[in-house]
Amino acid sequence: TVIAVVCLVVIAFSLTFALAGAFTLTRIDSGSLPARVTAPRVLAALEARASSPIPLDHLPPQLRGIVGYLRECTRPDQRLLLTWFAPDVYFFAQRGFAAGAGVVFGEHWSEPRFQQRMVAKLGAESVPLVIRHENRGERPFSVVYPLVDAYLIEHYDPAGTTSFSDTESAADSYQVLLKKGVRVERRWEESNLPCLRAEP
Repeated sequence: TVIAVVCLVVIAFSLTFALAGAFTLTRIDSGSLPARVTAPRVLAALEARASSPIPLDHLPPQLRGIVGYLRECTRPDQRLLLTWFAPDVYFFAQRGFAAGAGVVFGEHWSEPRFQQRMVAKLGAESVPLVIRHENRGERPFSVVYPLVDAYLIEHYDPAGTTSFSDTESAADSYQVLLKKGVRVERRWEESNLPCLRAEP
């Protein structure tokens, strides 16, 4: 069914991003390959990538901020909604996706019946945070998913903007939305965003 296909797509993309990140992070070029690939280095890299969760310094730089925030400021049983194509964030943060939408991109699953299903799931799940971000060249989430956007406007308040240290995005390109009535335990030191856990 549609849900099974979505799950398979999310898993495939997550693995692709994870493998791409692993190879990127080793920063090995062909000229220095023999000098840099030693048994201790290979073992250390494998141990880091096999740990759960993967250490932040082993993630691509553009993911470290957002993944660090979600790990530190949300609980593992809380789901998240990200308004752009970001299956790798769910994977590395070890947080479930909300609304039955593992990925949001283009106009996929934007028909009213799918949006109504997303809204119903959002109302039934624990989804304290939503993070908005628009990829360049794509139609805004609010235009493609107007029913979901209307739900977010009604049930969530803006809680801050940041870049999450993503050097490929503007300083305020990520907007964090906090569900109305959710208790904030403290503020995240990196950019004063709401933290829903008293301690990391």
